Amino acid sequence: GILMIKGTGAITDNSGWSSYTASIVEVQIGEGITEIGESAFENVETITKVTLPSTLTTIGGWAFQYTSITAINIPESVNDIGKNAFCQTKLTSVVIPGNITEIKGYAFANTALTSVTFNGKVTLINSNAFIGIGGTSKAVTVLHHGLSAEMQTAFTASVGDETVTVTFTQCVLERVDEKAKTCTTDGHEAYYKCSCSRPLYFTDNTGATIIADVEAWKKGDGKIAAAHDWQTTLSFVDVTGHYYACNKCSEKKDATTHSATDDNDCT
Repeated sequence: GILMIKGTGAITDNSGWSSYTASIVEVQIGEGITEIGESAFENVETITKVTLPSTLTTIGGWAFQYTSITAINIPESVNDIGKNAFCQTKLTSVVIPGNITEIKGYAFANTALTSVTFNGKVTLINSNAFIGIGGTSKAVTVLHHGLSAEMQTAFTASVGDETVTVTFTQCVLERVDEKAKTCTTDGHEAYYKCSCSRPLYFTDNTGATIIADVEAWKKGDGKIAAAHDWQTTLSFVDVTGHYYACNKCSEKKDATTHSATDDNDCT
């Protein structure tokens, strides 16, 4: 069956469904949940599919150890993945969110991983974090956005098997040009889109700053607000009136009438 978890805050334990674990095949965790506690779904081998919310920030240690999940979409909001979190699962690929800086011990150990993508700049990979991966092909492809040579070495060491071939490929960032503003329509700053299969966006060509929601960014931090380019000197209709005109469109502002006796001497 499907276990649906709703609410806000943290899932602290499995007391609410421990008596049904033998029949749980899919877990759907709703928006508002921020943390999955340690061992929340550990040893529930019947689980093959898990859906995580965009509000999630923490996946506790051993959270999904010994489940049968083959794929997982970890939201970019997650900034902490505990040790052994996905150990002994059937994952074949994983994308590590950009906010993750440390891969803890045995986090993805003894899985079927053959593809790992690092969205951010990981600074610590614990030994044994990826031990036992590579599947039957004995090969792992690592896509990254500037993973340091030190971290590449640490990753290979954490696999712990010299017969597993590890190939590192740096993703190409493609520039999306600035959209110019008009008098009535907002524009946006230039940004960069990753060449990976998973849509990923950055504010710069080094991949240092990720854009979690590009459409929201265009309306927020990346927005170039619409604005008229008003003249700084008056435009005269004739001796009876004047206004300020936009240099880009036909819009006028501060239209004022005055008497002909003013003889155009108006400010």
